[in-house]
Amino acid sequence: MKAFFKYLCGREICIRMVVRLFSWYLRCVDITTRWRVQIDGAIPPDTRFIIACWHGRILMTNVVWRHMGYRGTPINFIVSPSKDGTVLKYFLRIFGYNPLVGSSGSGTGFAPFKKAIKVLQQNKPFGIAPDGSRGPRYKMKDGVGFLAVKQQAPIVLFSFNTSRRKVLNSWDKMVVPKPFGRGVIVIKILDMDTINAVDPPTLNDFLQRELNGVTHRSDAYFGHVE
Repeated sequence: MKAFFKYLCGREICIRMVVRLFSWYLRCVDITTRWRVQIDGAIPPDTRFIIACWHGRILMTNVVWRHMGYRGTPINFIVSPSKDGTVLKYFLRIFGYNPLVGSSGSGTGFAPFKKAIKVLQQNKPFGIAPDGSRGPRYKMKDGVGFLAVKQQAPIVLFSFNTSRRKVLNSWDKMVVPKPFGRGVIVIKILDMDTINAVDPPTLNDFLQRELNGVTHRSDAYFGHVE
């Protein structure tokens, strides 16, 4: 029985079904949650920017996107070619996002970044979980700052948390919100003046501190300790 269950979990059709059911659950969470949004900085006037959150806070990206006023505009998102990345790929597609397969540790890492450059050149948004796909948690990998400087694209950092939730026992401690609670979304926009003022060798550390700060603010809102 255990082998049969493992076999089913590896079947693409089963993965699709589970992801579909979970997407319905997240829509229920969205509808039944009273959201409060905190935005630091001015939302970019067009969609030529990079949006980033930690891997464990990726589930409510569609809610963040809506509250920024970009409902209906797809995000191009880098995902890992791993099994977890396959699940995330289907999840993103359900919500209308465009997954770019590859990661910094997969051997295909540069290919999606080349696609990301093209995406930004077309004035379209590009998203990434900079500690994915296997961590370490809250540790920013190279790439986000490089893209921002090379393409002169602002960076939108975000996190969320909810009063009712389940924290998974996974490497990223993924936060799964529960329905009928309160939620907070914290967004911080780093414009090009801010990004260009940072010494390039320290840019990665700067972005990591900023995203950790956004994440800790969302945790502190409900008194959660991560």
